[in-house]
Amino acid sequence: TLCRARQLFAELGVWDTEYNSGVLLYLNLCERKVEIVIDRGIRQATTQEIWNEICQSIIQNLAQQQYKHGVIEGVQQIG
Repeated sequence: TLCRARQLFAELGVWDTEYNSGVLLYLNLCERKVEIVIDRGIRQATTQEIWNEICQSIIQNLAQQQYKHGVIEGVQQIG
């Protein structure tokens, strides 16, 4: 899942922002896996732990079939 997320991050040019602040939220609903790929500008300003917590929060909501809530809450946390 992480490999595919990183591939899309590159293919979509998410890294191509003025402050290297791109973020890609990758959801694999079939496997209930979530990945967040962040650009180097964000990586320098945060810790991986924060992103792992957001992923786990989304996964917990997906497991409870709270799809809409899980994605909206995750995007708000990313923001």
